[in-house]
Amino acid sequence: MIELLVQIIQNIRKMGWNVSQANGGILLVSQFTLMAQTQKGLRPDFGLAMPPAEAQALYQQLVDYARSQFKNVETGIFAADMKVHLVNDGPVTFNLEVE
Repeated sequence: MIELLVQIIQNIRKMGWNVSQANGGILLVSQFTLMAQTQKGLRPDFGLAMPPAEAQALYQQLVDYARSQFKNVETGIFAADMKVHLVNDGPVTFNLEVE
């Protein structure tokens, strides 16, 4: 799965160049709240989320592999309360998901 995510990033060519050719950067931020089930009740249910230790190990594998493939990889802090500020230098931003 990690290699697939990085291959998807590497091969985005919607704008003519991939990340490496454009000398671009990648921001990897874990977002466990994406696994929240919100169909029932008044509170989100994170029961389907991976246990934190396993999720952190998987996230770190993704970070390590991405850094082995790209020059400019920035990360967030796993499970931290972060405010992410982004300035887009270009026409698009891609959100990638793999199941």
